[in-house]
Amino acid sequence: MKPLFFNTLKGLIVFAASAALLLTALCFIALRFEEPSQFIFIFSNIALFLSAFLGGRFSVGKDEGRLLQGLIFGVISTLTVLLISLISSSFDGGSFLRMAFTVLFALLGAFSKGAGVKKPSSVRKRKNITKRYGAYK
Repeated sequence: MKPLFFNTLKGLIVFAASAALLLTALCFIALRFEEPSQFIFIFSNIALFLSAFLGGRFSVGKDEGRLLQGLIFGVISTLTVLLISLISSSFDGGSFLRMAFTVLFALLGAFSKGAGVKKPSSVRKRKNITKRYGAYK
């Protein structure tokens, strides 16, 4: 239970930090256009989905519970964004679809993380020798 909590917390910190950095960078990009207000919706969704992907990737620990950890992180990050949307009163019908995509990108990030710890090459070589020539001593 402890690693699940800390991994989710680590994912939420990465989610918040990457969302802030992406929103800042995309705001500066939007200011380069004549009418920056038309890019707000697109750029905010890009920042939300990329930060959910990164947070989902960092929320997975060394064990194999990718689905559970990605799902827990995705739901918690979605609830966080939903709470912010309700506070700023910018919640509409399309927000449900955006929340579903946030969970989806968090799960994709969790599944994109490679397997836990890779074996050193010496262990793999020893296993190959054992397979070919019998017991290795």
